[in-house]
Amino acid sequence: MAKISESIQKLLQKHRVLIWYDQERAFTDEFENLNIEGINKVTLDRDELAVKVRVLLEQPDEKFVLYIPRAKPPDEENWLLDLELTYHVYYTDQASLFLQELDLGYHYKNWITQHLAFFQSRERLLKFKEIANEADGDRLLSMKIMQVVLRADTTLPDSLLRKFAEAFANKSNSSLEVELKRYGLWELFWDEVGRHYGYEQKDPGIYGFLLDAFRMNFKPLADQSSLNAETRVMLSAWKDTLSFQEAFRTLSSRIQKDLNIESVLNSVALDEILHDDVFDLIDRRIIHELVRGMVDESLDSKRLESAIKTREFTYWYDLYRPFYEALNAGHHLLEAIRSQEKIEITDFADGIRRYTGEWFRIDQYYRRFIEWYRATGQNSVLNPLYVLINKAYSNTWLLNLSDSWQRAMDDSGKWSHGTRKLTSFYREEVQPYLSKKIRVFVIISDALRYECGESLHQIMQKENRFDSSLDFRITALPSYTQLGMASLLPHQKLAFGKSDDVLADGLSTVGLQRRSKVLAEHSGVNATAVSAEQLMKLNTKSEEARSLVSSHELIYVYHDRIDSTGDDTASENLVIEAARDEIEFLVKLVKKISNLGVYHILVTADHGFVYQNEPLDESDFADAQIEGDIIKSNRRFVLGRNLRHKANVSSWSAQDFGIEGDVQILIPKSINRLRRQGSGSRYVHGGATLQEITVPVVRIKKLREDTVEKVDVDVLNKHNNLISTNLHRVRFYQQSPVSETVAGRSIKAQFKAKDGMLLSDVWTWTFNSDSKNAADREFEHRFQLSSKASTEYKNQTIYLEMEEQVEGTNSWVPYRKYPFTINISFTRDFDDY
Repeated sequence: MAKISESIQKLLQKHRVLIWYDQERAFTDEFENLNIEGINKVTLDRDELAVKVRVLLEQPDEKFVLYIPRAKPPDEENWLLDLELTYHVYYTDQASLFLQELDLGYHYKNWITQHLAFFQSRERLLKFKEIANEADGDRLLSMKIMQVVLRADTTLPDSLLRKFAEAFANKSNSSLEVELKRYGLWELFWDEVGRHYGYEQKDPGIYGFLLDAFRMNFKPLADQSSLNAETRVMLSAWKDTLSFQEAFRTLSSRIQKDLNIESVLNSVALDEILHDDVFDLIDRRIIHELVRGMVDESLDSKRLESAIKTREFTYWYDLYRPFYEALNAGHHLLEAIRSQEKIEITDFADGIRRYTGEWFRIDQYYRRFIEWYRATGQNSVLNPLYVLINKAYSNTWLLNLSDSWQRAMDDSGKWSHGTRKLTSFYREEVQPYLSKKIRVFVIISDALRYECGESLHQIMQKENRFDSSLDFRITALPSYTQLGMASLLPHQKLAFGKSDDVLADGLSTVGLQRRSKVLAEHSGVNATAVSAEQLMKLNTKSEEARSLVSSHELIYVYHDRIDSTGDDTASENLVIEAARDEIEFLVKLVKKISNLGVYHILVTADHGFVYQNEPLDESDFADAQIEGDIIKSNRRFVLGRNLRHKANVSSWSAQDFGIEGDVQILIPKSINRLRRQGSGSRYVHGGATLQEITVPVVRIKKLREDTVEKVDVDVLNKHNNLISTNLHRVRFYQQSPVSETVAGRSIKAQFKAKDGMLLSDVWTWTFNSDSKNAADREFEHRFQLSSKASTEYKNQTIYLEMEEQVEGTNSWVPYRKYPFTINISFTRDFDDY
């Protein structure tokens, strides 16, 4: 009774008169008990004409429920037909009640009768009601039932299939199949799939469709698929849908096994699969081929770089990025080493000039290769390349460079020749700021070698509102922490104290407190020293932070991640990761300092280091047979007095480096290590190699105006905007090379209709070419247009929409869009015949 009363009240809000036929007289009690305020209840008993007079003439503004306890007569005998056509006939069978609640006309009764089981659930009925419309028609209303059953966003086959595929991946598809069949939707569902994608099977199923769809999107098997190119648009959209990522990977993994994709990939050429990305085994095959080509030198540089760039925005790239990054770094390293057939250094200045100008990059490439190689879990597919690179770096490059450098030092007989000395750092780098009353922070990162500083410089150049310049300093010997830290402080003279302590004008420089004292007493300004950890903990708006800055013109900030990691035998193998983490930390530290209102920052180090990832050979150790009064020794130097030794070490006096005292310094020649129990040997410093003695000076300035802009991307054929085929080529153009002030831009492009309907595959690319040749900055993509483009949107304006990625996120925002007109002939739907 409550349900009937509720439905009648609702209908009376729209209709003044309800005509209720009840042939079986099953609802007489319900009608008599119906109690709705302001409603006239009338039971008709062959008095239709009198009732019409009352309804139409006597009470034309009042509402009526006309109850007729007999069957509805034929139209030609129906005295109330005009009322029925003007107002509303109320039915009480289940199908009619559902229609009335859904605000759907009685002409949908046959349709709803086919789907009555679906509407037995109140929850399903209400969800359906939210999306149903009177004008939809039988087929679309059935599609909307599918939408509810599959919990899809739309009735489009792409959306329905994606939800069905997701359920299959989660092993919950059986219940959906049961529901689609129970509600009379199974045949319609596959009919729609067949119309859109060409899928026709006597016994259709979701996995059979998915197998065929993946075949169609894998070039070596595409001719075995019965589906049409529409599936390319579908899978492209699926891969671009964040919520579908886990399901897609699950499906891909199962399908590549069932289709025996590994076997197929064993017999195809690299070019045939370079643009495909439905299976992660594709990336594995590509990586395998690239490694082989690099090792046997059959792969030229341009082809390798093009292959890696092509894979950059394919679906599985994030998973295999460490492999591609390792290949890229390894490739550059080998190319750089091969370009240096014979290393000849004429003198000290020549070696420093060439190392800081170009040679440092080989150490940088090696560090990056090892970093990414480890990120792959040291995957065995890279082992041949790893062996080749370690041999090339250690035996060909590092040894030959160090031997040539040693000869130059032997011929010179003295140190530095006026080249930028670390001992002059304060006077030449810091003092000029203070003389101009400019506050300056000095960050000293222990063991930040030159190539690491160059990486920091490159990052800061790309940071908006920061300017960065790079220079270098040369340490004295030994290139170790105590001497390097003392050299960076204000002083007139340095001297060796007790043990290996180094004094600055008589003051000890060991530890943060003593260095702070040297700064306070010898800088001539209010100065102090803090640890980087202490500074990072400060709230920039706190009184403590404001006081620290306002009361000091000079602050030295110390951090020790690289050296503390490398000097420990238990962790020396992690120094590569420590260097990466340190560079990232320094970027954050610089930004923290700039947020304190400081605009001038210097970043430098006390010494560099040499690192070789493989355990050393016996020949790499020097048996110098050192005797005498030894003060301190490690793998790369010995301090002492009256020392006796073999000729495989170089001997220097403290005075050779302008340091007071009678201390003698022994340095093993080239990259040899001294034998020493209990210390590491892969990470070393203290010696005279270019990697150990060359440290960066990164001068960073915070600016008030923007310094970096993103490169502009345009479409070259935008004026030829008629699309006449289902495959449409678009030529994109990067308008200028990327540089220190022009950053790359990641673009996602696709064709869409005015109503937002996706009409093509999705193409993503990072425009970051640094080539000055305009032709090298042109990129082309062939968009696959969906069948909707040539049917529902024919002769309409659609748009090539370009979005750009918000840096550091998975979010995309509108960039540009260009109008195109669709006019694809029906003949384009035929295959070649």
